[in-house]
Order: sequence, then structure tokens, then C-alpha cells
Amino acid sequence: MYSKQMTAGWADMDFNSHMRNTAYLDKAVDVRFMFLMRWRLRHEVLRSDGKICAKITSIGGWLDLAARKLIVPPEGLMATWKKLTPTTDYTELRAGS
Repeated sequence: MYSKQMTAGWADMDFNSHMRNTAYLDKAVDVRFMFLMRWRLRHEVLRSDGKICAKITSIGGWLDLAARKLIVPPEGLMATWKKLTPTTDYTELRAGS
């Protein structure tokens, strides 16, 4: 598991002193990119050829921006993912699931 402590800014909060939903999601995206950069996967690499790492509901995927569909990630990225230690609740979905 990868975790990062973040600080909520003034603009992240609503009038009731609760963190806005969109601010929470923005922080989650920031942490995801911090994780990827830790493994030396820079944003430019992740956006190469019009494809980008995306999160759709609770499932991570590789999105072809031109075709607007999920595709298989590039081999270099998959090699890096396979080096990571999965969490205890990790589940790999079969193709077509």
C-alpha cells in the first residue's frame, strides 16, 4: 500500500468546514501521480501517444483518448507494475470481465 499525508487548503473546504468532494478527488489524483513518479513513471510517459492512465470507478485502466476506450497498457508500464507488491485485497480481472 502507498500512502501520502496531504494538507487540505482553504479552497478545498466548503462553508461547513468539510472537504469538498472534488477537492478530495483532486488530492487522490495527486497521490496517484506521486506514486507513479516514485517508480519513475513520469506524467509525459503516461500521456504518450494519446493514451493515459485513468481511474474508472474503483478499477484502474489505460484509456486511449482518441478512441475513448480502455486498452491494454504498454509493455514497459506492465513490466513496472509487475515489480510492485500487491495489497492483500488485490484482484486481477480476466479480460472481458
